[in-house]
Amino acid sequence: MADEREMQQAQAVYEVFCNALKEDDWSFEPMDDQLSLSLGVKGKNLNIDLGIIVNEKRQTVTVGYALPFEVIEDRRMEMAIAVCMANSKVACGLFDYDISDGTILFRLVHCFNDCPFTKDLARTLIGKACSSVDHYYDRLRALGTGVIDLERFLELESKDE
Repeated sequence: MADEREMQQAQAVYEVFCNALKEDDWSFEPMDDQLSLSLGVKGKNLNIDLGIIVNEKRQTVTVGYALPFEVIEDRRMEMAIAVCMANSKVACGLFDYDISDGTILFRLVHCFNDCPFTKDLARTLIGKACSSVDHYYDRLRALGTGVIDLERFLELESKDE
């Protein structure tokens, strides 16, 4: 169980997130008792429903997004390779892929233990998560639903370099 100092620091980080979003006139749903919130962001090609969770015991904040599709079974091995490729290029965060059910989650975790946490940092974490999801969503969905194959995914990746 978290001690008093850890709980206070986690609460302070949660409040920084809420205050930054309020200051920027964002619409979000706080869940104060769970130190979490949900936030809708409009990307280039999709609406991104972010979840933000402050973990008092681990002293971390996680910004996450569950991609809204499941990878079809005959593309799951290809998707494992594609996710590894994407993760090698994502500057902050990573895609978690469960090959057993074809689900993909993007998550960015930041440890705030005894570190200052500012509104600018909160905004940066949200921005980095959204830009990574926005960049990879279309090609991961296309591969996962059978619209493109792994070779085409790799071509698209090489054009980004």
